[in-house]
Amino acid sequence: MYIRTFVTADARRDHLERKKDGTLAVIVKAPPAGNQANKRVIELIAREFSVDPKHVRVISGHHNRSKMISIDN
Repeated sequence: MYIRTFVTADARRDHLERKKDGTLAVIVKAPPAGNQANKRVIELIAREFSVDPKHVRVISGHHNRSKMISIDN
């Protein structure tokens, strides 16, 4: 399964929100430096879809706010 996301880092709290256009807005407290925000995005998406975090990966947008995420079963 593929999910389009829009990530906001350095927020006050972690939060997921589904947008009308099908994008998943992911707000994380972690800073973008050192890949910390991407790691937290993976953890939150894994929890939301009840899968192990090692089945979730960022396919594109590693250094952008807009990312494509893959969830493998």
